[in-house]
Amino acid sequence: FPGSAIGTLYLPRRFAYDSEKGSHASEITLGDESCHLYYNGGCTFYQAEKFSSVTILARYQDAGNQPAIIHCKVGKGSVILSGVHFEVSPEPLKKEGCKEEVVQKLEASDEIRKKLIFSLLQYL
Repeated sequence: FPGSAIGTLYLPRRFAYDSEKGSHASEITLGDESCHLYYNGGCTFYQAEKFSSVTILARYQDAGNQPAIIHCKVGKGSVILSGVHFEVSPEPLKKEGCKEEVVQKLEASDEIRKKLIFSLLQYL
């Protein structure tokens, strides 16, 4: 990404390695759909709109509509960058002590999360 990745976004939550204290179920918009995805200290991509090599794929609906997931062209290749953990399913978070309210929102969005992963792979 030719710009800056800035975060954490949901202050005053503090990110801490090896902790779920700062975890959040970020509300993300993907075109005309929305879902909750696991967030723990991630970033947004500052001024991503200004770069012709960047496509914004998803935005943080609950953090000022800032870019959450982007696609970048790099030479002849492609890259997906994400401030949220779309790869994390809700089940393991229960065992790690994640807040129940976060897990419930992620469970309700899990089918959309799986469709998102498929669509992201198509960009690559």
